[in-house]
Amino acid sequence: MTHTLKTTLSILCTVSFLSGCMATQKVKLNDGSNESPRKVITDVEPLPPRAQLTSGELPRKKRQSNTQLQSKKQLQLMYMDYLKKEGYLPEIDSDGDVKFKKEGNSYFIHVEAQQKDLQYFRITHYLGKINNDIERLEVLVAANHVNATIKVVKFSILKDTAQATVEMFVSNVEDFKDIFSRVMSVISGGKESFINKIKEIQKQKV
Repeated sequence: MTHTLKTTLSILCTVSFLSGCMATQKVKLNDGSNESPRKVITDVEPLPPRAQLTSGELPRKKRQSNTQLQSKKQLQLMYMDYLKKEGYLPEIDSDGDVKFKKEGNSYFIHVEAQQKDLQYFRITHYLGKINNDIERLEVLVAANHVNATIKVVKFSILKDTAQATVEMFVSNVEDFKDIFSRVMSVISGGKESFINKIKEIQKQKV
C-alpha cells in the first residue's frame, strides 16, 4: 500500500513537472509570436526631433523674421550704399528701383519686386529697342542660344525691348553682396555671346 502510494505520488509529480514544462514552452512560443506587433508599434513612433525640425515650419519662420524688417526704403538704401562703395553712381528711378551704370550701360535692381518677396533678387540690363519683325526673330534666336549656353542670365523681349536679366532666390537680402561681381560678369558675358549670335545670323542672310 505504501509502495503503491509512493509510486502514485511519483507519477503525479512527473506529470506535474511535464505539464509545467509544456506550459512554459507554450508561454515562450506565445511571447515570440507577439514580437511582430511590438515592431509595428515601434515603426509608427514619432520621428526624432531633428527630422521634425527639418520638415517643420520653424526654420521657415525664422528666415522670414530675418528679413521682415526690410522696408522699400531700407532696401533702396542698402543697395545705394553698397553700389557707392563699389564706385558706382546709383540713383532711384521713377519706379523706386535702383539704377546704376557700368561702361555707359544702365542696370536696374528691382527693389519693388523684392519688397513683395524678400528672398527674390533681380537685376536687369536693357539692350535696346526692336524695330521690326526681322529684328525680333533675330533676337529670339540669339536669346535662345544664350539661355541654353550661359549660366543664370536670361535674355528675353519685354514689349519691344530686348533685355538681359539675372534673378535668383537668396536666404537673406544682403546675400547679393557675395555674388554681385559674378552677376555683372555673367550679364556681360551673356551680352557678348548674344551680340555675336546676332552677327552670325545676319551673315548667314547675306
